[in-house]
Amino acid sequence: MRLVLVVWMYLESVYPVASSREYENTRRIVEEFERGVGRRLHDGLLERNKHTRNWMLHWWNDYAYLYQREPITPSLAFAGPFTLTDSLWPPGPGTQCKYLAHYLYGVASFWCLLRRERLVPQRTRDGVPLKSEGCTPTHFVILCNGHLYSSALLEPDTEQPLTIEEYQLVLERVWERCR
Repeated sequence: MRLVLVVWMYLESVYPVASSREYENTRRIVEEFERGVGRRLHDGLLERNKHTRNWMLHWWNDYAYLYQREPITPSLAFAGPFTLTDSLWPPGPGTQCKYLAHYLYGVASFWCLLRRERLVPQRTRDGVPLKSEGCTPTHFVILCNGHLYSSALLEPDTEQPLTIEEYQLVLERVWERCR
């Protein structure tokens, strides 16, 4: 993709959310980047592309997976509603149940929005909205020391997410049983 096109696409995405002054400042910074560092980086990527089938593969494998020193599942769950990283919540001894309880609450809340069709549906390449799936399970499964545990993801009566404290209690009970 040409650098000019990338810059234009970025400025188009900024325009609706920036004031006139912010937009002009952003445009100035972007144009400076395009003429300087951005140009050198883009030329470097084009050169790298001449000598490899996929210029991103090595970097993706190394930096997204191999050099990562935190748990991949909660930290890099791209399909989830958010990520929890060391910068947002430093891990420490005894924090895993609390950490996972917050994550489960986020996943359950996002899942409820999807199931109630409160979000704009994704569409196929032809523009056809994806259909509702009908009835689905409302539990989650924990694998701990070779044992499987199942627990409700939602309140049975209201079909709302449990509280963070309730998720944490379930997780702590499983943790205790697995010791």
